[in-house]
Amino acid sequence: MMYVVYLLVTALVYWFMVLLRREHITNIDTARSLLYDNLTNAHSWLSFKRDADDYFDNYHELSMIAMDIDNFKQINDTYGHLVGNTVLVQFTKRLREILAQQTSGAKLYRTGGEEFTIILQAIAEDSSEAERISRHIQDSVSQLTFQFDQGAPFSCTVSMG
Repeated sequence: MMYVVYLLVTALVYWFMVLLRREHITNIDTARSLLYDNLTNAHSWLSFKRDADDYFDNYHELSMIAMDIDNFKQINDTYGHLVGNTVLVQFTKRLREILAQQTSGAKLYRTGGEEFTIILQAIAEDSSEAERISRHIQDSVSQLTFQFDQGAPFSCTVSMG
């Protein structure tokens, strides 16, 4: 009888541990989805707000680059939202490559549909460096070419400040 009770208690404890593990994994996924954009894997608006508030509250100097993909609605209307999502993913990937090559400590945020912001904390005192990175981003993005089944290849441009 004790053996049966032991097996029953062991099974119940195991089942309870499995439930706790699943809940823990769900909580981690939920927390991550609050701080990162699920499509582009860039930091989210909430993450941007938290970081910007922290920099401003602690009197840190920083440079920011705010950008918007030009005529993005036309891309969605012409090619569909799946193509638009692919453009956003490839655009973000290219931005990450540029930031990795050009600077350290930069953080990329998706702050809206096709709006992105970069915080450049390492080059806060040198606005000419932020301008140089902005021009490099604009040049590099304009060279991105997108080819999809529905039509001719196209590229996009980005406005920033």
